[in-house]
Amino acid sequence: MEVGRMPYMWPEETDFTPWELDVIERDCPCCGRMMHVCDHRHPRFHTLDGPVELLCRLDHCPDPTCPGHFKTKSPELEITIALPKMAIGWDVLCWIGHRRCSRHWAISQIRSELQDEYDIKLSEDSIARYIQRYQVMLAARQ
Repeated sequence: MEVGRMPYMWPEETDFTPWELDVIERDCPCCGRMMHVCDHRHPRFHTLDGPVELLCRLDHCPDPTCPGHFKTKSPELEITIALPKMAIGWDVLCWIGHRRCSRHWAISQIRSELQDEYDIKLSEDSIARYIQRYQVMLAARQ
């Protein structure tokens, strides 16, 4: 976590849409045995369709002598929905980046539109950080 950065605080009355993700490749890469669910992760984030809570089932090899036993495997599709430790999904990040880079909207205008149209409440600092990440990804693509 970045220094001075607070986690996103969800209002208690937030109604999350539940999405479930499982590991697709369930065979242990070391011994080939079928892996078992060992834990769960519950990331929450905004999408343009509303707030989402993922249920990510984490797997590991059940054989304690296998080197893969101590390596937890996350669902492969998790990263395609939202970046880790972000309060927004890819769709919101792209929406913000498009408004800033193509339409040259001010951060305050982006913030107002997100709040009015999608009920997504983000600080101007958060939006500035998301814009910076979007620009880094664009630069890397070049």
